[in-house]
Amino acid sequence: MIPSVKLDRRCLWLTLLILCYLCGGRTQAAERIVSINLCTDQLLLLLAPVERISSVSFMAANPVYSAYAERVGQIPLNHARVEEIVAFDPDLVLAYELSDRRLVRLLRELGYRVELVPGAKSLEDVATVIAHTAALLQQPAAGAELLAAMDRQLDPGRAAPADPRPLAVIYAPNGYSPGAETLPGAVLEAAGFANLSDRLGNQYGAVIPLEQLLRHQPDLYIIDDQEPNMNSLAQKKLRHPALEKNIAASATARIDGRLWSCPTPMVAQAVAELRDLR
Repeated sequence: MIPSVKLDRRCLWLTLLILCYLCGGRTQAAERIVSINLCTDQLLLLLAPVERISSVSFMAANPVYSAYAERVGQIPLNHARVEEIVAFDPDLVLAYELSDRRLVRLLRELGYRVELVPGAKSLEDVATVIAHTAALLQQPAAGAELLAAMDRQLDPGRAAPADPRPLAVIYAPNGYSPGAETLPGAVLEAAGFANLSDRLGNQYGAVIPLEQLLRHQPDLYIIDDQEPNMNSLAQKKLRHPALEKNIAASATARIDGRLWSCPTPMVAQAVAELRDLR
């Protein structure tokens, strides 16, 4: 749930920024930064001056997956290979918590500073990640600006109505549906919907068979397909005639998956769009 008092959340986020800055402020600012993951790419592009960015991953430049692809410009791209990263001789390598641990270990053994940015399962986690990354980059002002923008978009004055909550399902390729212990699930909760995946006991997300989905008749179908023009079997499941017929008789929305695939301020936009549907 979104906190009911705006001041409380602002104080929380400001405290996070101050603590993270104090913890990270003892190290010299990194002037050559390399990011090797789409999520850290986007945070880096939002928080750091372009002249300090030596390289981002090739995914950052792909507008299908990256919400900030237009910011990449002439920044060199990498494929998270050791030889590429070493060539930039970075002061700091940003990796995500799910990045290849063998690569991280090797880079550290070679003497490079590698920082793992944590993932997020809630809106509060997103704020923590932004504050943490801003501190690593020694960009507290940029971090505070992002958090303030999120706060404005998550205005508790526009909080979702009370129960009963309409039943919604986020349906992605292959029938995957995220639960409460995921960032998309947290967005759905904040917007005022009940999550079918939770009702089925899938708090961490799972594939929901089409027959089971149709049996529960959700009030809202949220189709999360970042590549709708692809003809893979996973994508074709979203265009099954039985599903299309059921969707036609219910409310439906197509949410840009880039909004909640990473812990960036974009999650606030996802909440706002779903609140409007609510």
